[in-house]
Amino acid sequence: MNVNIYIMEIQIYYIIGLLFLLMSLYTIYEGFDSKKSIVLFHTPWCGHCKRLKPVWNELLQKHKEDKTVELKSIDCEAQPDMAKRYGINSFPTIIAFTGSQQRTFQGERTLANLEAFIK
Repeated sequence: MNVNIYIMEIQIYYIIGLLFLLMSLYTIYEGFDSKKSIVLFHTPWCGHCKRLKPVWNELLQKHKEDKTVELKSIDCEAQPDMAKRYGINSFPTIIAFTGSQQRTFQGERTLANLEAFIK
């Protein structure tokens, strides 16, 4: 009986080790993801967000065929958990995600500045 318990313990440790290895490989793989995600965090009542909307829509049109960048928009009033998750406390906030890294847009919200931020 003791031998069977010992073998079962070894198998459990083997499975746990394998799970940790797979989780590590997944994390490394995420870091090498070259596709950028540009996320606009906004609310429907924000005046700055309303002024940004036409510029953001133009940016969406210019990059709708672009396979290297993905533009997303999150309504933080409808999804407050997303705002909390990323520490969003002012609107609009634009963040670029590439793999496991992120950068927050700083500056005037013009089409030219947003294009430069994407690159």
